[in-house]
Amino acid sequence: MRQDKDLLKKSIMVGIGNITGIGLAFLFMTVLALWMPQEEYGEIRYILSVVSLLATLVATGLPSAMTRFLAKYKDQGKTRDSYFSNITFIFLISLLSTEIFTLILFPQEPIILLVLLGYSIPLLYFGITRGLMEYLKFSIFRILRNLIKLLLLAFLFLYFGLTKISVLMIYAFGGWIAILFLEAYHKSEIHFNIKHLSKNKIKEIIYYSMPVFGTTLAYSVIVQIPLLSLKYFTNYQEVAIYSVALTLSLVYGFVPGAILTVSMPKIASLKNIEQRLSVFKQSIYIIILSGILLLIPTIFLGKWAIVLIFKERYSLSYLPFVILSVASIFAGIRNAYSSLWEGGGRPIFSTYDTIGGAAAAILFSLIFVPEYGAIGAPLSYLGGWASSVLISTYFLVRLKKGKIKLK
Repeated sequence: MRQDKDLLKKSIMVGIGNITGIGLAFLFMTVLALWMPQEEYGEIRYILSVVSLLATLVATGLPSAMTRFLAKYKDQGKTRDSYFSNITFIFLISLLSTEIFTLILFPQEPIILLVLLGYSIPLLYFGITRGLMEYLKFSIFRILRNLIKLLLLAFLFLYFGLTKISVLMIYAFGGWIAILFLEAYHKSEIHFNIKHLSKNKIKEIIYYSMPVFGTTLAYSVIVQIPLLSLKYFTNYQEVAIYSVALTLSLVYGFVPGAILTVSMPKIASLKNIEQRLSVFKQSIYIIILSGILLLIPTIFLGKWAIVLIFKERYSLSYLPFVILSVASIFAGIRNAYSSLWEGGGRPIFSTYDTIGGAAAAILFSLIFVPEYGAIGAPLSYLGGWASSVLISTYFLVRLKKGKIKLK
């Protein structure tokens, strides 16, 4: 009972940060859609999707590794610092390698290099704050980085006007400003020391993070391929219509984001299988219930809300929004599975389910997007997450039968 109350208390704390942070992110994308020409807005969303995929190569599962190892050795300061140092070192090497790869891949788009640099660092910081279980700092960071972006966007709009480059720079580096502020106010109790670098620890970290990397890459494919395929098969207007629906679907991440931020390190800190499954079941119940409660007003009030917020030019975003809403519930369920597998030391099962989901998303994108455009993209998204959930459910059945075990 005490464990349940602890999960609920921390989830509420993180939930406040998630709701506020996602709300600010939603407002950022909303005003961007209103203030920018439709085609230019679609181009910005396309670039951010490309960067999101490239950031997966940078992260290579390391934020998850940071969360797991910092949480696992929470009471062993020297060991914790050693894992922090090794993970940070690998991350910096990965960042440099991916920047070089990006320069080769997009020689005419140096802006992507800068956006990737700015976008990547906060990913590791999220892993640090989760691993240290500093949920208040985690929540403040989510709020602050999006608030800074929004304020900078409004400032430029009022006094200088918005350009594609200025918007991308705000989006990329707003998180850096938030990190500097938080660390100046309350420094994290971890230390980087080059003497801690160890071949054995690097091997252990890579062994853990590679399956997570496969999971994250496949995850990004499910999320980004529908939008990227829209650009390939149609135009930036279709991308913009789909992107508005994608922005609205952020509301479905409020509750799952809070629950999953807490549940993964919580599962990692527990040893008993029954306790781990108890945390997992709580997460599933809350995610499904919150999703259904949001889906009802989405169906009946969604089109009215879109026209009210984004004006008539985005009214075609309604049906993609409804489809994405259903898909988001499946995505939340799949992420609950991910917390169980990664927190339980078996991230390979997350890799399997997301690779299956990614393959489905690619297949459905090739089938539906050329035919149905902005409606085909969310169908591909739904197909990807539904497939992923089916695969993880298969592994859960095997776990309960004792045919596979957690670590």
